[in-house]
Amino acid sequence: MDSIEQPPLVFHGSEKDKLKTISITAENVKKALGKMRIDKAPGVDDMSPRLLVKIADCIVEPLCNIYNNSILDGIVPQDWKRANVCPVHKKGSRIVAGNYRPISLTSQLCKVFEFIMREELISHLENLHLIYESQHGFRRGRSCLSNILEKATKAVDDGLV
Repeated sequence: MDSIEQPPLVFHGSEKDKLKTISITAENVKKALGKMRIDKAPGVDDMSPRLLVKIADCIVEPLCNIYNNSILDGIVPQDWKRANVCPVHKKGSRIVAGNYRPISLTSQLCKVFEFIMREELISHLENLHLIYESQHGFRRGRSCLSNILEKATKAVDDGLV
């Protein structure tokens, strides 16, 4: 059997620049809990964001342990993989199924974990300049609209429009 061709190396940093693990701190967890929207619905685990915010001081350390163990073991709790899917009306007649969109109500504790992981990953990539400045998606203060405006402004400045 032929071997699989290796993709070209994209990372050009040193060994110390690689993100090998993420260590979640109580401060990370507290910050993430503080940013939760308390008006959101609970997920399959029935954990209300309002409750989680109110008891944040009591659950920070246990959550920190759960999150770090999840990273170390490479295992995500089963409840975090499940969702309640609910139809939400978009437009038009309420008796037409096509006028609804599905939303997934997932675990609030998993959302906290995802928020922390995203923050750590983006921070690492930005600190080491591993994301191009032209990358707008998934970055704070940038969007598809800011990308289009940047390109349109450059086109006008260059006399192309």
